[in-house]
Amino acid sequence: MAQRLDDWFNSLTEAYLPVRPSTRVALEQMAGAGMEDLGVRDLHPMLVRDPAFALNILRSANAFRHRHLDGQTTTADQAALMLGTARTLDLAAQWPCASESMTDDARAGYRQVMADACFTARLAAYWAELRSDVLPAEIYCAALARHSGSLALQAHPEGRHRMDAINEIRERCSIEPPEAEYVVLGFGVDELATVLNTNWRLPTLALEYLLPENINARRTLGIRLAMQLRRIGHLGWFSPGMKRLLPALANYLGTDRDKAADTIPGIARAVLEEYPKIENPRWLPLADNEAPPAHEPPPRGLCLMPQRDLMERLIGELEDGRLERIEHELARRHDRTDPDAAVLTLAARALHHGLGLNRAVIFLMNQELDAMTPYVALGADTDPALLATTVRVEGGWLEQHFPAGGGARCLRSGETSELRQQLRAAGGHLFDTQEYLIRLVRGPGSALALVFGDRHAPECRLNDAARQGFSRITQILESAWNRQRSTQ
Repeated sequence: MAQRLDDWFNSLTEAYLPVRPSTRVALEQMAGAGMEDLGVRDLHPMLVRDPAFALNILRSANAFRHRHLDGQTTTADQAALMLGTARTLDLAAQWPCASESMTDDARAGYRQVMADACFTARLAAYWAELRSDVLPAEIYCAALARHSGSLALQAHPEGRHRMDAINEIRERCSIEPPEAEYVVLGFGVDELATVLNTNWRLPTLALEYLLPENINARRTLGIRLAMQLRRIGHLGWFSPGMKRLLPALANYLGTDRDKAADTIPGIARAVLEEYPKIENPRWLPLADNEAPPAHEPPPRGLCLMPQRDLMERLIGELEDGRLERIEHELARRHDRTDPDAAVLTLAARALHHGLGLNRAVIFLMNQELDAMTPYVALGADTDPALLATTVRVEGGWLEQHFPAGGGARCLRSGETSELRQQLRAAGGHLFDTQEYLIRLVRGPGSALALVFGDRHAPECRLNDAARQGFSRITQILESAWNRQRSTQ
């Protein structure tokens, strides 16, 4: 039984994703009709309706390019053009079909994930078109690639059971998907998608979030907003989450809230028409502009279990300057990284994966030294409130609250705190949570990092162990950051 991320990767990486039965029928008809007049235009309808077909073609084309050419094919149409129609049909004939490799119940779950992927990718690509993006099809495929982990798990018998357990916990506890995934799998499905995409050489545009200019990058922001919209769509148009998301979408599109909302229902209806057998997708209310408001259930307690062994390993790497493993991983996942990526990522993982904080966010100071923006975010990377968060720090007020040599602070609602009030005024919704830990970490020169961590539910209060662990990790981060820069 697969238990770790590496185990799941080894179980899933060789198989191709099962294509839709309608895709298989259409491909067989094309093969039987001869090749004389066939081209990419004939394959295009299947590429936009079948995420598995599109991802399989990208994987095949990039495997070929990896052996013979430099660079990466980033759209499904490019991949089909590069392979040629005849070769594409030959390859596709060898890929599994959902109707042949799954039971009826399994197909229903797989079909739902495919519809979710289509909905997310089409929204992101449509928004890219509205913004006159140079290549919306690249956005489309990058958004599909974010679902490779979910599709691969749903296509695997054991993985399917894990996905069912994740969905059950989500419904029962009203929690975010990454937390349910962490409980069931011990890692996020996005992490699985990352390692699969890397091995399959799928487009990594959607994974570029580590660099300061990329967490709010205009192109990837559309994918993040579409992912979050899919997650909260079942709550309807008037939920608190939607009230936070729509202003961020409006800002992204350069329009007002109502016009931003109008971009959504048509795509939701189109995907429903193409997937008529799916039952009540979570984003169903978004297909109707006039849908009544849904009741948003209050969050219930779910405490992420600290993993002490993992935390000590990550802290050890950070403390001893053993950065080769994380640097190699980041180099594989991203086209480029900056000198601070390794130490800041290790610290964020120690806080989230190891200490068990629901959210771990690190902000970095900008070059003008007047604002801090998110650099790495675990447990919150699709939250539009975070994506729109900029902490204004003109006048040095933040440094005054954290003198050199000072430690972390625990800020709670209901307590008189000038720092909490100023953070709320300067940074917005993120700093209005019930209780959180915060610390200003001083790096080399004028470099500053603001480290934030919290737990969502009242049942998961920040106890002494959490506060001590947060203080320890952030102190080690400060030492490691300065030491690492001094050796470069």
